[in-house]
Amino acid sequence: MSFDLFDTLVAARCGGPAGDHLDELFPIAANVAKVRPRDLIVSDFYVNNLAGAERALRTVAKLPNELIVTPDGKASGAIWPGLVKRGVFFHLGDNIESDVKRPRE
Repeated sequence: MSFDLFDTLVAARCGGPAGDHLDELFPIAANVAKVRPRDLIVSDFYVNNLAGAERALRTVAKLPNELIVTPDGKASGAIWPGLVKRGVFFHLGDNIESDVKRPRE
């Protein structure tokens, strides 16, 4: 299983996109509780800031899981065939296009 990082596992207090306000993040406890040790965290982090995504995962969500960050791998669909080969058959995220439609394709 895989999870989207921003707006699925962590959100921003300001109500804007979580990736734009790293200092205002909080965990979405109901979703964080679903993550298991072997699950992957996958994020299209458009500002290309791996350190920011890593910090959000480790310090806000407090998860040790493997993090995969791409500029557009989820949105373009490029990442999904490789994840299926790794045994990922379900993804939880907030974006209908990149988190629902692309993985199904």
